[in-house]
Amino acid sequence: ALPGEDARRAAPPAGRLERKRGVGAMDHRAARLFVCYLQGIDERRFMGLARALAAVGHLVMTPYLPELASLEATPDTVTRIVAAASALSKKTPGEMVAIGISVGGGLTLLAAAQGRTHSPISRVVAIGSHHDLVRVARHYAGVTATDLNGHKARLKPHPYGIQVLAYAHAAHLFSAADLPTARTLLGLHLKQQYRRARKHIDSLSADGQTLMRALLEDPSGSLVAARLQAAIAQVLGELRAVSPAGQLGGLKVPVMLLHGETDPIIPATELSWLADEVPDELLLAALVTPVLTHTDFPDGADAMDFFALVRFVAQMLPDR
Repeated sequence: ALPGEDARRAAPPAGRLERKRGVGAMDHRAARLFVCYLQGIDERRFMGLARALAAVGHLVMTPYLPELASLEATPDTVTRIVAAASALSKKTPGEMVAIGISVGGGLTLLAAAQGRTHSPISRVVAIGSHHDLVRVARHYAGVTATDLNGHKARLKPHPYGIQVLAYAHAAHLFSAADLPTARTLLGLHLKQQYRRARKHIDSLSADGQTLMRALLEDPSGSLVAARLQAAIAQVLGELRAVSPAGQLGGLKVPVMLLHGETDPIIPATELSWLADEVPDELLLAALVTPVLTHTDFPDGADAMDFFALVRFVAQMLPDR
C-alpha cells in the first residue's frame, strides 16, 4: 500500500488549513486551495510552500486526496476538490487561487470547469499537469508523447511513473490470485522499501514473478511496455474521465500553466495541449521552464529563466 492508504480506510480528514499566526480567517489577504500531487498533503516540499504562503498572510487549504498517491483518481475526486474550494471560500472574502500540482493540476482544471455559474475558484494555476492521461499512460508504455505540433517529448518516462501506473492498474496486469501480493510488493517498492519488495516475489505465480521482476528491475523494457499497453486499452474510459481533454468547455476563470522542461513524470508536451484547449481570453500565462523538472530545481538555469519564473509566480499570487 502507498503512503496514506491505511489512513484512507479510516474516517479521513477534509484537509489541512494553514493560516498566519494571530490572524483570523476573514482577515487573510486571499485564499489558496493547494491540491497536492503524488506524495499527498504530508510531502515536505508542499507543506513548506503552504506554510510559506500562510506566513505572508494567505489562508491555505491542502485537501485530503490520498488517491492521487496511486493515480487512482476518479470523477469523485474532482467533486471533492469543488467541495473543498467551496468550504474554503466561506472562510475568507479574498480571491481564491487553486494551485494544482502534477495530476492535481489537471483535476483542479476539471473542478473549475464544472459549469457552475458561481464557481468558488477564482483562478487556476496548473503546474506540471496532464491534459490527457491516456497519452501520458501510453508514454509510460513506450509510445512517446507528442505536443500539439507533433514534436516528441525529449525525455524517457521516469521508472517511478511507470511503477505507479502499474500499481493503479495492477488488476489488469496480474491474475486475481497474484493481485493482493503484487500490489503490496509494488507499494513497498514505491515507498523505497526495496528489499522487502523483493523478498516475497517467489510467492507469485511464474508469470507474476516474471512481470514483477521486470517492473522492479527493467520498467522501461519491452515486456512491461506490452503489458501496460494491453492494460491501458481496458481502462481508457477511466483515464479519460479524469483528463481535461475535451472537458474544459465550462471553464470561466483565468488559468495559468507552468511545466518543467525536463519533467520525467508528466512530459512537458502536455502543456501545449492544455494551452490550446483553454480559451485564449482565459489563458493568462503558459510557461515551459528549464528551472523546473517535475517539482524540483535542477542546476544550470540562467538568470533570465529564473526571472521568467519569478514573474510567473508574481502573477500567480495576486492579492484580493
